[in-house]
Parts: sequence; structure tokens; C-alpha cells
Amino acid sequence: MVADSLDFHHVDRDEAQSSLSSSRIDSGARYPVSLHRGDPSRSLPVVEQIAERILSLPLCAELFENELDRIIEEFLQLARP
Repeated sequence: MVADSLDFHHVDRDEAQSSLSSSRIDSGARYPVSLHRGDPSRSLPVVEQIAERILSLPLCAELFENELDRIIEEFLQLARP
């Protein structure tokens, strides 16, 4: 399965975090609130939509290839209906 052909739009960030956590994979919402929200004169609806969906996954040089494969596979499971 090619990742480009997968649809993640139906995946809820909180549900994804819960699912990954149950598989002992750390993830995080690094920007849970859009940074521009401190300025009430700015309306950036696309930024707000993206900020609600972004999910950070583990990525560091210390991960072994088998660990990366497991993270990728668990994440790809989220896109499957």
C-alpha cells in the first residue's frame, strides 16, 4: 500500500494518539492551539483546521529500522477503514 493513496482525513487526532499510545508509541499535538489566536484581528481558518489535526510522531536518529517500521505500520493502520 502506498502512503500517497491513503486518506487520513477521517482520522481524529485524539483517537489516533490513543491508538498509538496503546501500541506504546509516543505522539503529540505540538500546537494544540493556533499560534495566531493571540491576535483577535487575525482570522486564519485553514491554519486552525490544520492545527487541530497535526500529530507529531517519534523521529530521531536513535530509532532502529524495525522501530520505525512498527511506527509506520501502526500509523498506516489508522488510515484503513
